[in-house]
Amino acid sequence: MQDGFLFFIGFYFYYCIINNKHTYTSITDLTVIKGLLTSNGNVNRDASAMDTSKQLTANDVNYLKSQGYKIIGRYLTGSVGDGAAERNKYLTRTELHDIISAGISVVPIYQDGGGVLGYFSESQGIKDANLAGQAARALGIPSGATIYFAADLDVEDGNIAGTIIPYIKAVANQLAGYEVGIYGTRNVCSRAYEAGAVTSAFVADMSTGFSGNLGFPMPKVWSFDQFVEFTLGGIPIDNLGVSGRDKGIKKINSSITAKQALRKVIGSADITLDGPKVTIVNSKVLTVVANATSHVNTASGSHVVEINNGHIDSVSLINVLKSMGLNISGTVMDVIISKVGLKLSGEIADGQLRINKVLDGGQNVEFELVITSLKNDVLDTEFGINFDVSFHTKELKGEIKETLAKALAVAGGVAVVGIALALVATFAPEFLPALGIAI
Repeated sequence: MQDGFLFFIGFYFYYCIINNKHTYTSITDLTVIKGLLTSNGNVNRDASAMDTSKQLTANDVNYLKSQGYKIIGRYLTGSVGDGAAERNKYLTRTELHDIISAGISVVPIYQDGGGVLGYFSESQGIKDANLAGQAARALGIPSGATIYFAADLDVEDGNIAGTIIPYIKAVANQLAGYEVGIYGTRNVCSRAYEAGAVTSAFVADMSTGFSGNLGFPMPKVWSFDQFVEFTLGGIPIDNLGVSGRDKGIKKINSSITAKQALRKVIGSADITLDGPKVTIVNSKVLTVVANATSHVNTASGSHVVEINNGHIDSVSLINVLKSMGLNISGTVMDVIISKVGLKLSGEIADGQLRINKVLDGGQNVEFELVITSLKNDVLDTEFGINFDVSFHTKELKGEIKETLAKALAVAGGVAVVGIALALVATFAPEFLPALGIAI
């Protein structure tokens, strides 16, 4: 009897006080007792946080505020339901503005699949990180916010290392600018934290029968504890316990026009939106002509390379250039990529590089840089910058270092860096050392 009592006191102290960080008295009340029996505990306890799959109207937001909610979890992408019952669940810019304006914080959640164990892999983690980052930046969610990636299923302990861990580690490595959190059972959340992949946990305690919630303590870094679902005012709600670790986002990035964004991206270059073509580099070695347009080219003939968080997908770029006739040495291109990083302007977040034409064996290249989102501002509409790049191989000798260095300085923020060096690597690799690139 005494041993049982000591176990009870010890478990209560660890689970309720040390791990949960709630304010409890020494009285063993209903909430304490239920918290020891099931993962969701007392489902009738008060909650100031919730999550929902409903796209909220301004009236919905005001109603939830009147019910005492101070934090709302919302999904960045996707839909719920099947067939005629399917509806969008993704957070909109208007909805986000309404919630923030009401003084309620927002917690972003990413879940577009993940109901089966086979979903979770390193490659899927990279894909999901890109999609979540793009959606967050387009909404104006500021850098530093935590995005919770869902593992909404029961994963037995022996299966976590080969599925959830590679997935969430890939998310953490790929997602730049935001903190990574995980939604899942207690065990999944704890294992992800122990693997160094997450900074916060959103615990699916409502799933009381999941093995990952049976006998496992709350994760050390839990932020939210999902414990009951119901409908209130026509809104599907999951009530959440909070630890105070993550207070959600309370402000969003400002919105700017394509014309304003163009100026931030190109700097001092004399290019105007929907204006004439402008020569931004003109020498015996390299000529670059550019113009900006609000009418993005969607022609099917373009070869598309994705841009995520300011970085060009280097593998896709190599494959595209090779498919268009540039016989680039893999070794040479690898060195260029590692040296330059193919990183765009610090202002650009997401978009595409659309290579339209490669002429004369690669000495003339036409491509468009499509910009869909910026890192620190919300872009009201996408726009494109078209480039015509001509590389004059006969004039290389004696001028390559000075001219190309000038070109890189001027056009480094608008994607000419990678293309120009790719051309050098193709037609005059012997000049790469002069640019500080050892082969």
